[in-house]
Amino acid sequence: MDTVQGVSNEGYKVSASFQGAAVEDVRGLARDLEHQVTEIRQLMKDVLAAYQQAKWTGPDSEEFARQLNDFNGLMLRRTGAMATACRDLVRVANNQVKASS
Repeated sequence: MDTVQGVSNEGYKVSASFQGAAVEDVRGLARDLEHQVTEIRQLMKDVLAAYQQAKWTGPDSEEFARQLNDFNGLMLRRTGAMATACRDLVRVANNQVKASS
């Protein structure tokens, strides 16, 4: 079983002689991942906007704002890494097309 950080391709049946990438599958994965990046970023924008519109002051609000900003920074870094993975997947697909030509 091939795994990458808890992700398995165990459910896929591939011929023993197949090597490389199924280009459309890899491109589809890139599109799906890119969509998820967009969704996560929009969710964070929505949460930040909701907090900014809330009528909430005082130490608890300030602590929540600090934690929310920390979490937002973390999510921006993570979605940046996911966006890089999308570009890498497109590169893999393109390289597979070149290798197959």
